[in-house]
Amino acid sequence: MTSPHLSALDDFFAHSPDILFLAGVDGQVLRASEALKRMFGASSGAGVSLLDLVHPNGRETMKAEWERLTTEGSGEPAVFECRLRVAGGDHRMFLCRARRAPGGDVHGSLRLTGMDDVESDRSAGLLRTLANNLDIIIWEVDRAGVLTYQEGKALEAVGMKPRQLVGQNLFDVYRSSPTSGEVIRRALEGQQTHFYAEEHNAYWETWFLPVLDEHERVKGVAGVSLNVTETRRTERELQARLDLIERQKDAIQALSIPIIQVWDRVLTVPLVGMVDSSRAAELMEKLLGEVVRTRARYAILDLTGVEAMDTGTACHMLRLVTALRLLGAEGILTGIRSSIAQTMVGLGLDMGAVRTLGSLRDGLRLCMRGLNEKRG
Repeated sequence: MTSPHLSALDDFFAHSPDILFLAGVDGQVLRASEALKRMFGASSGAGVSLLDLVHPNGRETMKAEWERLTTEGSGEPAVFECRLRVAGGDHRMFLCRARRAPGGDVHGSLRLTGMDDVESDRSAGLLRTLANNLDIIIWEVDRAGVLTYQEGKALEAVGMKPRQLVGQNLFDVYRSSPTSGEVIRRALEGQQTHFYAEEHNAYWETWFLPVLDEHERVKGVAGVSLNVTETRRTERELQARLDLIERQKDAIQALSIPIIQVWDRVLTVPLVGMVDSSRAAELMEKLLGEVVRTRARYAILDLTGVEAMDTGTACHMLRLVTALRLLGAEGILTGIRSSIAQTMVGLGLDMGAVRTLGSLRDGLRLCMRGLNEKRG
């Protein structure tokens, strides 16, 4: 006589829309739902081992997952992916949720993940193409920090082989680099991280991405490490060139406005070339600062080498002489050419308060005479 409990169980397996199974610890199917039988066909009835349905490439992984499920005895549910042969002979990707009853059989369910054989192969091929042709390393660590995957062309640049560090704990590998270990730890806590570091005699830009299970819990970290050594070297060379240009610019500016202390409390500024408003403004700033620093009594602006001067610059020169007077120094213009004199006269500028002399030598004689009189 059939037990009411067994009759209800048979009815549940017959009408449940889910892909359900009851299996022994050896993987042999003891009871299957009608949905499972329709999905896997005649090969999925009682007495068939689930392990026989697994794609050959994933059989070892499936055996390891099944062994862990049936031997740990924790009673905790296991969740893993596997590619199983369905009716018609194709292989499809399933998410398996299973739990072993204490001391008993394994209860489980299967759900299509949406990634079939073709999609899985395409994704794997795309990943291999990227890893083999770009200067990157693609890697993954589990919850404990143990490296489970490591591929990429960039491994060659640092003298490593693919999967060379697989099985090693990255916290041990980077023990001498606390920052790298801390970044991995933050990723295992669920934080996406972007990080630059110098490791294995190369410079790396790395993205750390937490990998979540179906319960949104972190089960590991996936990462992409891009070898940016050449880019970094180019940046440093460019920065060095920019620094050199900046130093040369400072040197040129210093030469374009040479302020010379020819005697105690006497400064000369021999100007050469075109003096525009910008150069005149810079001259005022530097000369006034130097007058204060040296406590100069005279400042000679020698215009012998100046071929042209615009109207704005001429006004700057007169303002400079006025500013020097406010600091207690006398500004003297020497070597003014006829063209510049015409510019100043044409502006109607009052030159009566400005001391002008024909040459730098005359200006120096005037300064020496003035200093000697003051001492006398």
